[in-house]
Amino acid sequence: MFQKINNQNLDKTSNESQQSLEKYLNHLKGFFFDLNYNHITKEFNFPYVSHNAMELYDLNVPDLFKDGRSAYVSIHPEDQKLLVSKGRKSFEELTPLKLECRYTLKSGRSGWVKILATPERSSEFSTNWIGHVSDITDVKATEEEYAIMKERYELAIKGSDLGLWDWDIEKGSVFYSDKSLSLLEKTRESIDPHEDTWNNQVHPDDKEMYYKDIEDHFKGEVPYYFNEHRVFTTSGSYKWIQDRGKVVKWDDSGNPMRVIGTHTDVTESKHREQLILEKNKLIESHNSRLKNFALIVSHNLITHAGNLKNILQLMDMAESQEEKIELSNYLNDVSAGLSNTISNLNEIATSNRNLEETPKLLFLNDYVNDALNNLKTQIKEKDVVVVNDIPDDIQINYNAAYLESILFNLISNAIKYSDKERQSKVFISAEITSASDITLSVMDNGVGIDLEKYGDKLFGMYKTFHQNEDAQGLGLFMTKNQIEDMGDQISVDSKKDEGTIFRVHFINKLP
Repeated sequence: MFQKINNQNLDKTSNESQQSLEKYLNHLKGFFFDLNYNHITKEFNFPYVSHNAMELYDLNVPDLFKDGRSAYVSIHPEDQKLLVSKGRKSFEELTPLKLECRYTLKSGRSGWVKILATPERSSEFSTNWIGHVSDITDVKATEEEYAIMKERYELAIKGSDLGLWDWDIEKGSVFYSDKSLSLLEKTRESIDPHEDTWNNQVHPDDKEMYYKDIEDHFKGEVPYYFNEHRVFTTSGSYKWIQDRGKVVKWDDSGNPMRVIGTHTDVTESKHREQLILEKNKLIESHNSRLKNFALIVSHNLITHAGNLKNILQLMDMAESQEEKIELSNYLNDVSAGLSNTISNLNEIATSNRNLEETPKLLFLNDYVNDALNNLKTQIKEKDVVVVNDIPDDIQINYNAAYLESILFNLISNAIKYSDKERQSKVFISAEITSASDITLSVMDNGVGIDLEKYGDKLFGMYKTFHQNEDAQGLGLFMTKNQIEDMGDQISVDSKKDEGTIFRVHFINKLP
């Protein structure tokens, strides 16, 4: 009696548990099943199918208990062969069945399901699969939409000739598109997809700004990363790359986790940009030559004319024939200097060539002596002792008109601003500072210049610093302009009432 009651209670409890489990399974997405396959008869049925299979897929569960073909025919015809093939492999190897396939119901509804099932031999003649079917129609739709978007993006990338890179900072790996790899002239098989694959190819001179620009973006100082740099290619040449990127994933601490960007080859545009810069330099050079031409005309020719006038006046005042003969020799020197100046100016005026092509080898000492000959009157009038210590054999590549003008102005200034209180002296020397450079010095013991007061204005146009009625404020301005136009430098050391040293640093002018 007690045994019978206990069995009844046990059956009741078991039924209640089964009903509870069934309710639970019916609330899950998809449905669970137990599929039995007979090796001999090749027939199959479903000993168990959760009831929501009927609601979700119009499957008659009682029918499936007897024959499973109604479930099979709901599979899309094009996917039935795949189901049979994978089912056979799972049966033979006793490996899990995994399959995504389409379905079409009698109602006309269609979609995608994912089947996962594990096989086991239930007897010598049959195999059972315990598994689950889930609907993945929405997932497939999303995947299809993503695939379309990806295809469109790839077409856009190809159409724009952009390379694509995707940097996983946590892993230190970078995906490079075929276009990005082609910029480096590398194949996918030949590279390690590491962040340094590209970094190591960046030109050393560009690396500092390359890293700074990406770091500025990481810090949030700029909304996206932008940089132009050169990369070394397999063929041994450099290409200019325009690099753009943006962080698309951050961690909870605000550190970048993933960056996506593009590469664009801008080598041709950089070359065009360089050509434009070179043309601009050429235009500036021509403009500078015209400006110097005007300055030489206004300054040097006026000086020559003044010298001629002074000598003619002195000849009128001369009391002896010997004095007139000496002044006549001075007049010939000034006249020769004027002719040389006009000849050099004519060379500038008529030349349409780049200034870099105009220079020629000139003996430096010859031009110093020409300047001294043109200044004989002033040297005698000021009673200046001039020492020319430049060797006869030193040659420099220079524009003749410029060299004449530079030497004339520096030496004439040294003479003009001599100190009346002591014997005036001018020392002219040259020092070879390297295999291609030479420094010319013009030193005097004249009145000097207060550099603390006038240093920043020394080479300005129309700037004068002494009460000298002959000063026009053009000489030093023009001299500095000509020197810098030739790519050289001028410096000055001076102390008031002690003297001045002007140094012209001729760069790459020695033959």
